[in-house]
Amino acid sequence: MNAGTTFTQGAALDNYVAPNTMGAMEASSTVETREGQFTVAVKVVDLGGGMYRYNYAIENYEFDPRFIAYHLQLNNSAILQDPVFADPDHNIGNDWQFIHNNGLLSVNGNASNEQDWGMLFSFSFTTNSPPEQGTIYLDAAHIPTIPANTTVSANTLIPQTPDLIFDNGFE
Repeated sequence: MNAGTTFTQGAALDNYVAPNTMGAMEASSTVETREGQFTVAVKVVDLGGGMYRYNYAIENYEFDPRFIAYHLQLNNSAILQDPVFADPDHNIGNDWQFIHNNGLLSVNGNASNEQDWGMLFSFSFTTNSPPEQGTIYLDAAHIPTIPANTTVSANTLIPQTPDLIFDNGFE
């Protein structure tokens, strides 16, 4: 027998970031809705030279309908490098796609690979924007029992958005 650490009950994601944490470089938020609950966790790594790696994990406990897209603010002038998406099936043919447009980073799935309950998906990217508290939005796949375009949200860390009043440098 190994006399190592004791097992603890809870979601796998609780070992990545402590539940309901909001720190400077990591956050975890569990959201309960009438459709079920899910957790969004993120760890941000300062790579030096003004670059940051954002590592998000989203665990769908029993939220039904399934998730089909994630959205968070990312300024148009921000660098977006090395996007990575991971899901349990390891089929790169149905991986979700990254779209950076109009101050928004969207990670979009398709009907062949929606995030069903009991699944953990993750995505990551590198940018030149440091973290700040913000919101991630998750789109639910349309099913007959809920309205189309249903979106839920979670508090998390997102890339910092500049103060747009002074965006052009004119003060």
